[in-house]
Amino acid sequence: SIITVSLNAERHIEQTIQSVLGQTWRPVEYIVVDGGSSDGTLSIINRYIDRIDHSLSEKDEGIADAMNKGLSLATGDYVLFLQADDYFKRPDSLEQALSYVGDSDLIACDVEFGRSFSLHRPRGFTFWLNFKGLPHQGIICRRDLLNALSGFDRQFRICMDYDFLLRAYRRGARLVKAPVTLTVMRDTGIS
Repeated sequence: SIITVSLNAERHIEQTIQSVLGQTWRPVEYIVVDGGSSDGTLSIINRYIDRIDHSLSEKDEGIADAMNKGLSLATGDYVLFLQADDYFKRPDSLEQALSYVGDSDLIACDVEFGRSFSLHRPRGFTFWLNFKGLPHQGIICRRDLLNALSGFDRQFRICMDYDFLLRAYRRGARLVKAPVTLTVMRDTGIS
């Protein structure tokens, strides 16, 4: 399951949607959770509505709440959160990353970041030494683990993914690093 969370994201969400729909891995369940956008975001989402498995637009209590709403709709064994200003690097990025799944709970992939597209390689569970060591756009997570840890803590406006990964580490989650550039993360997000 791929979950995209959006709010007034008309500038980039179409590229995000197209990158998901263009993935070679099948089947992909695609979920879009919008926080009640007031710009053109919903009209863009509606252009692709017949290819989106679940679409929801309503006021939420922030990013973590929206991510949890998407998680509650997900049925796939693994989940990736690809936000409305991010996109897959290549059409076969997901297929390449999932080839490393094995019996892992988390697959940590490379992410290109920012205007300079600098490459961030995952540091595994030593990420607390470098806050940007495991951006969630590069993490494919077993849905059972997300549910067992009750998803994301809504008290965090940002850093909800960092908190989740700390809790996953404490639980003994199995992480594998995949030498795959999975996504491109723009520096236009809230954090």
